[in-house]
Amino acid sequence: MNQLRGTLRIRSIGIVKSKEEAAEARLADKKYLKELDLQWRGCNEILKPIPCENEVIDGMFPHETIQHLKVDGFAGDRLPNWLNPKDLQNLRSLQLSDCLYFETLSNPYFASGTQGDSTGQHASSSTNCSNGIAFIAFTRLTSVILSGCYRLKNLDQFLSPKNLPSLESISLDECYGLESIPAENFVRFGHLRDLRITYCTSLVCSRPSEEIMVLPPSLRRLCIVSCGELDRSFPSCLQNLTSLTVLCLIECDNVESIPLDSIPCINTLRFLALEICKELSSIGRDG
Repeated sequence: MNQLRGTLRIRSIGIVKSKEEAAEARLADKKYLKELDLQWRGCNEILKPIPCENEVIDGMFPHETIQHLKVDGFAGDRLPNWLNPKDLQNLRSLQLSDCLYFETLSNPYFASGTQGDSTGQHASSSTNCSNGIAFIAFTRLTSVILSGCYRLKNLDQFLSPKNLPSLESISLDECYGLESIPAENFVRFGHLRDLRITYCTSLVCSRPSEEIMVLPPSLRRLCIVSCGELDRSFPSCLQNLTSLTVLCLIECDNVESIPLDSIPCINTLRFLALEICKELSSIGRDG
């Protein structure tokens, strides 16, 4: 079984009750796997937190060569201790779905979301140092998908350009309890191409509108749907976008105007969707 290659999907992990039982899968010995898909149960089957699942997932330590990781229907309340850039240096994509009891995705290896600046270049080293403390980044991680993590409140540390310097795609969907994301620092994701934030209805943004969400020129596709106060960043957040091809705004009640004639992406935009934006009154020159 250690010669398995490609993708390994393990279902119904919820029936496993101990770290020792989980370790019998010997995932750390399967060095030829590229993708690991851990499916615990369906979302409708999660009725309350199951603390023992924190230990179970710790026992499912994969080999360091894993490039793509999915975790679905997990009822613990924290990330596994091996989900860090030291142990998974080759990780390229991360998807967490219906992990209902995560409140934060903090990691002791990560720098604070407010420390340092990103150069906008792909990192060649996984270690940065600040005040004598080594911080390790996921230098190869290009895609993050968080879906149905209802109790997740804060992504300020996790979703940081210092920690994820090569990120190209961010998707946040149905994280209804999410209150804070470092959207003002998105401009430092120098390779970001796709940004999708949908039904994160509790987002609170106390900054001035022009500072709420600042986006990089690399962005090509932007979709915002029913995301609390995040939509107050429009239209100012469009000013850096010279390569945008897709813009989708749905249920964005704070958007009053989209001055298409005066934004840099007017010549690259190929698809525009504006739906159920109750305060939107004008599109075109000068808003």
